[in-house]
Amino acid sequence: MRRRRRSSPSIWHTGGASSLITLGASSLAALSLSLNASCSAGITVYQSFDNWTAAAGPFTTITFTEVPAFTIVTDQYLSLGVNFTDDDPNVTGPAGGYLDGAGVNGLAMIEATFASPITAVAFHHPGNVKFRLYLGDTFVGQTGYLGGGGPHFFSGVTSTLLFDRLQAIDLIGEPIDPVFVDNMYFSTIPAPSAACLLLSLLVRPRRRRSMPHL
Repeated sequence: MRRRRRSSPSIWHTGGASSLITLGASSLAALSLSLNASCSAGITVYQSFDNWTAAAGPFTTITFTEVPAFTIVTDQYLSLGVNFTDDDPNVTGPAGGYLDGAGVNGLAMIEATFASPITAVAFHHPGNVKFRLYLGDTFVGQTGYLGGGGPHFFSGVTSTLLFDRLQAIDLIGEPIDPVFVDNMYFSTIPAPSAACLLLSLLVRPRRRRSMPHL
C-alpha cells in the first residue's frame, strides 16, 4: 500500500491572532484572491480592534477631533511622535461615516512618518485601505486591500520588523481614488525632548509620491 507524502500546511493571518486559518496552497491562493487580504511576511493583519489592541502593546490614539475641521494635517501631532509627510494635503472634515464625526480625507495617499521605529499601526476607517510599511526608504511589507464599501471598518497590523513610515492608500491610489481614515492608532513613542523630536522629523526630506508596490 502506497504511503501518501505529507506536506506542510500554509498559514494565513487575518482577523486577529485567534483567527489563524490553515489551508492547502491552492486553497490559500484562491482565498487570498477572493478576499484580497494577503499580507507580506512578518505582518499580521487584524480586523478586530480588540484583537489588535491585545497584540499591539501600549498605543497612542489620534481622533483628528484635536484640530478644527478643514485643517491640513502636517506637524500638529509632533508631540506624539508622528508627522504627516505626503505631498498632497490630508484634510480634516466632518462626515457621517466617522465614529466621532471627524476624520481625514487623504486624497491619493496618507503618509505618516514616526519619530522612532514602531511595530503596530491601525485605523478605524470608511471604505478600503491598504497599508505599506517602510523603515527609512527600505520597503518592509504591505497588506492587501482591507475594509470595503460603507463606513465603520477597522484595520490594523503588527509587524515583526520595525518600521517608521506608513503609507495608506485606497484601491487604485493616485490621483483618482482618495483614502479616508477615522481614528488612528500606533505604538506609543517615548517622548524625547522637543528639540530632538523636531530634528528627527523635520529634517527628513519630503518624498515624491510613488506607487512602486501595488
